[in-house]
This record gives sequence, structure tokens and C-alpha cells, in this order.
Amino acid sequence: MDELKPREVRLLGGILEGKSARQSAVEAGYPAPSAASQASRFVNRPDVRERLQRLREQLGLGDEALLLKAKELLESQQYAMTRDGEVKHLGPDNLAQSRTLDQLFKAGGLYPDPRLDVQVGTQNVLVIDSARSPLAALDPFNDPPEQDE
Repeated sequence: MDELKPREVRLLGGILEGKSARQSAVEAGYPAPSAASQASRFVNRPDVRERLQRLREQLGLGDEALLLKAKELLESQQYAMTRDGEVKHLGPDNLAQSRTLDQLFKAGGLYPDPRLDVQVGTQNVLVIDSARSPLAALDPFNDPPEQDE
């Protein structure tokens, strides 16, 4: 495994602190205009991904632990306290559940890649509002008027 350079260690430290990749890169000394792309390339390097995976497992945040936590969050409920001090069940915590699903979808690659070119077919429609319109002659469903001889 490659040794990380001091600037890369600072970048990784910023990411582990919860900062955005771009912000971490700028604070680590990368030029601001290219900070986001350089940070992206860095975190996607196989050796860095492997190092992050090892750190997660050392902290007890391996794949299994994360999935168990996600399962808890998908079943989370909301509670509130009344003025009398009584705890009331409000139902599912929809915000926590939807955020958890969003993160699982992102991690699983279930969202389409917005950078991919998606081609959508379109169809043109011509509206002829009157038989006297100059475009009426183009109407394939209209019988042509009979010509007087």
C-alpha cells in the first residue's frame, strides 16, 4: 500500500472530520479551482478506499455494522412529550427513514448517473386551427376540397 503524502493525510483527515471533499482539499493545500476534482480522484484511488475500509472496520463501522444501523433507522419512530410530561408516539420518523433510504441508494449505486447522456425521443405536433389555415394543405387526415371546374 502506498504511503500517503502529508497533503493527502490532511485531505483525508478533513473528510474523516465530516467536511466536504472540496473543503478538505482546499484546507489541505490543493488549488481551489481544481480542489473538488483532485479530492474526488484521491478518494476513489483503490489504496485510499482500502485504507478507509480498514479504518471503518477498526472503529467497528464495517459493512455489517453500518447495515444494522441502517436497518434500525429504517424502522425509527417519532416521539414527543406533552406539557404534562407524557411521552406520545407520533408514528414513523419519515425524515430519518427517507434520509437512510437515500444514503443506501447512493451507496448501492441505485440512482442514475446524472453525468451520463440520456437521450429522450421527442415528437413534434402541428396544430391546424382552421381549414383556411395555409397549413391545412399539409393535414394528411383532411380530404382536399373539391375543385370547381
